Amino acid sequence: MTIILITGAGKGIGRACALLASSLGAKVIAVARSQSDLDSLAEADARIVGWPVDVNLAEFFLKVTELETIDGLINNVGINRAAPMSEQVKLAA
Repeated sequence: MTIILITGAGKGIGRACALLASSLGAKVIAVARSQSDLDSLAEADARIVGWPVDVNLAEFFLKVTELETIDGLINNVGINRAAPMSEQVKLAA
């Protein structure tokens, strides 16, 4: 089975991608900050697994490392860090 991880899956394009991927037979791991958005997604398609976590937190990366495999990623979120580009690597560490 194909496993697709989709960030920003609670609303809009991310939600549509999650529903489409699931309808095509993929196991979808939907990531969103809002539990209510994930609950709504699960009501629409019970095969979608929700992760209520902010991708900017270490908790997200720890959850990802627990997966055996990921066949695809739809990175549908952005993170805004107010700093010069030369400082971005330091902020991410």
